[in-house]
Amino acid sequence: FFFFSADFLRNKQTIDNTFTMPSALKRKGDFSQTVTTTGARVPITDPTTKAPFPENKIPAELINKAGLAMLNLFPLPDAQGLALDTAGTRLFNFRAILPQSRPNQNKILRVDYNVSPKTTAYVRLMQDYQAVDGYAGTVGPAGGTWGQFPHSYHVQAAGAVGTLVYSFSPTLINEFTWGVNRGKQGVNPLGDPTSTAVGGTKTYQDNLLPLKDANGNAISLPRINAGSNVLNLLPQVRFDLPNGFTAQSAGQTISRAPVFGHDSRWPFTGTDTVQSIIDNVTWIRGSHSVKAGIYFERMARNVSVYSTYNTAGTYYFGSDQASDFDTGYPYSNALLGSIFGYGDDNKKQLNHARYLQIEWFVQDTWKVNRRLTLDLGLRFHRVGDLYSDGATLGLFSKDEYSASKAGQLLFPTLINGQRVSINPVTNQVFPYVRQGTFDPSSYPASGTPFSGIHQYDSHFFNVPPIQLGPRAGFAWDVFGNGKTALRGGFSITVGRNWDVDHIGAKGAGNGPIAAPPNFLAPIIVYTNFAALANSQTAFTPQVVLGGPQDQKTQTTYNWSFGIQHDIGHGTVVEVSYVGNSLRHGFGQAIDFNAVPPYTTWNPKDGAIARFRDPTGSGFYSTNLIRSMVGYSGFQAIPVWTYAGTSSYNALQMQVTRRRGSFQWNGNYTWSKTIIYGPTNYNTSVPGGTDYVQWIDYKLTKNVANRPHALNLNFGYDVPRGSNLWKNKFTEVVMDGWRISGGAAIFTGTPFTVTCNAPTGAPAGYWTGTPTGGIPFRCQMGNDIFLPSGQFPSATEDPRLQWAFNSKNFTLPAIDSLGIGNTPPTLFYGSGLFNVDLSLAKEFKLGSERRTLELRAETFNILNHFNPNNPNTGLTYNFTTGAQTSSTFGVINGAQVQARRMILSARLRF
Repeated sequence: FFFFSADFLRNKQTIDNTFTMPSALKRKGDFSQTVTTTGARVPITDPTTKAPFPENKIPAELINKAGLAMLNLFPLPDAQGLALDTAGTRLFNFRAILPQSRPNQNKILRVDYNVSPKTTAYVRLMQDYQAVDGYAGTVGPAGGTWGQFPHSYHVQAAGAVGTLVYSFSPTLINEFTWGVNRGKQGVNPLGDPTSTAVGGTKTYQDNLLPLKDANGNAISLPRINAGSNVLNLLPQVRFDLPNGFTAQSAGQTISRAPVFGHDSRWPFTGTDTVQSIIDNVTWIRGSHSVKAGIYFERMARNVSVYSTYNTAGTYYFGSDQASDFDTGYPYSNALLGSIFGYGDDNKKQLNHARYLQIEWFVQDTWKVNRRLTLDLGLRFHRVGDLYSDGATLGLFSKDEYSASKAGQLLFPTLINGQRVSINPVTNQVFPYVRQGTFDPSSYPASGTPFSGIHQYDSHFFNVPPIQLGPRAGFAWDVFGNGKTALRGGFSITVGRNWDVDHIGAKGAGNGPIAAPPNFLAPIIVYTNFAALANSQTAFTPQVVLGGPQDQKTQTTYNWSFGIQHDIGHGTVVEVSYVGNSLRHGFGQAIDFNAVPPYTTWNPKDGAIARFRDPTGSGFYSTNLIRSMVGYSGFQAIPVWTYAGTSSYNALQMQVTRRRGSFQWNGNYTWSKTIIYGPTNYNTSVPGGTDYVQWIDYKLTKNVANRPHALNLNFGYDVPRGSNLWKNKFTEVVMDGWRISGGAAIFTGTPFTVTCNAPTGAPAGYWTGTPTGGIPFRCQMGNDIFLPSGQFPSATEDPRLQWAFNSKNFTLPAIDSLGIGNTPPTLFYGSGLFNVDLSLAKEFKLGSERRTLELRAETFNILNHFNPNNPNTGLTYNFTTGAQTSSTFGVINGAQVQARRMILSARLRF
């Protein structure tokens, strides 16, 4: 038997974005017409004199060829963008209306073959293809939103599965299945990658080195990591500042500035291959049906890893007037060759993640007698370790960390009233922008400033012991007449916590593969093209994972008990209790380098002086404070825990009728879901582990579901109208009608009242730590609601308000760590009531295989208003105590849209 199906779909659409492109005048050095969004002139200063250029024009002899070539990578402003811009705001001058095509293909081929009376087999092949072709795809050039060059982001998948069933005897059967599924994500240029621009359209060739001037002459660009740009790409060009850096004295920024460059993983390729082998044996012996089997799963993911500055390098031309090279404006910085920062990565990396999982089981379905059946079984799980084949993995080890071997970070300070950076050990002075980076003289020239990173070859995790998953269940025909059944069961399900991405990098510079010294991302700041080649590189603190090597498997306990009764006329009633509980869930990380509470501030002493930044009113940056009390040179050091816990308990009732032309179902669930969310919190706090657990499990418990849910749905095949008057006309018009619909009645979702004091609060107040992790709660009294007839807002419709008493909630006490007594679930919001209906008519087109269906579907047919939860955020001025939230208690939206109708036609053939 052969079966084949195929679906082909292509949607076309456009994206519409606006930008502020460098104008032709700016590219000539003429900034006389450069103004802010309010029309004020932006002064362009000469870096050598710090005075504005005459007439705001840069002399032609000072224009840098490389900087001009980078500006010329972007298109000129267009008339459409200028026409749409508002003269009073001057937000943009370029409009990009770019095409997108979204093809989608699905193909399935199945072959069934009876090899012999004892042997049957089938093979199924599948292909799937989805893509975003054109511009601004999920992964692609950074300038895709303005039309850097057309490209395709595509996901293609192919799978094959084959099953062979062999009957040794009527009571002994073996079933063998092998399957493989392979998915591939990728990005590639559209068209011929080697072609040149045609008709003004940029191609991939325009994105490759060398950078060229207006005459086509090559311009050489300096590098930090020579040889890492293996793809010969042009660097990324940006007009802002690198992450983690702030301007000492900011110049003018550019609203909607464009970016040139590529995704840090370009060319992005990611493949996922899952192979599985299953072999099950079924043996029937008397009243026993025994089944045993084994399951192998091998997963492989090969994917480009995130980087920081790209192997092609990134130039930042954002303005910081404290730089000796700054001109006060990003485009003039580029034109003059003034660079805030330049960085490039030492290598492009691929993650070859792998794991092998093996499970085996034995299960006995024992028919004790005609009325009672038992299911008893045991499953064994070997959860193999997740590793990256051929990779060097770096993870933090406190036993290998030495403060004397770690580089020294530079701190901000004031010298003669000027802000600078200083090495507090040697008193060597650096430009202020270097604060938070390492002093290069504090570590060997051929080394790195990072200490305590242990290197692993491919494997890091230990394989956990064999896990057991018992199963037990029963079914009992209570009265022996086949109408009433009592069922129950219990099982333990074991799952994998880590997925194949976690061994790589989930974000820029974050992950075992992206850890130093294997991966390095140095940067140079306050420089220009002439000085760049000989400038000193700098490193900044990085995020490095901290383990642990012993991994736990997540375990879910499932149980149920219910009764089912046939009351006749095709109607069955069911009542069940269902529950489950998760233990050792993944995803909660403890920051091993967090700053403990009451470090920077405490209720007795206030702000602690040694953590105050002498150049400003606040504290040192978080990473500098980390270096003073924890492990210097690192940002967070996430230590992954397996503390995820949740529980679900429900009473489920259902009535179903599945006979005749009118079929319906009604079900009701009364449930409670509790989720415990351990906080990202440092363990070295007052009170030790017990204190942390109290915060984790007492204050972060959250009831997350709607307690009551009622669903009703039905389908009715309208009797043939032609039975009353039979002819061709009545058969076409009066036959084939079907009405269906459903109703949902739910209780509301949980919410609570929150507080904050962004204005006037002392620096560091409440927690005394910049790394947080403590759940902030309001302090509440007993008068939660206003007196009858009063509402929080005098201007909003009372029907759209909850009568909360804002004075009942206050900021928590000064010595509370910010932990008030308001629970994370205080109320349930407004419920939901919704009814949907549809009417369909089917026409036969000559045969049973060809039909035309016309359908009218209505959603929220009663147009019932289902309000959202109210705004429950309270904002305080700490100094005056005034509550400044004007929308507290006000509802500003709906859970379900207003009534909608969809008309559709479907042709089957």
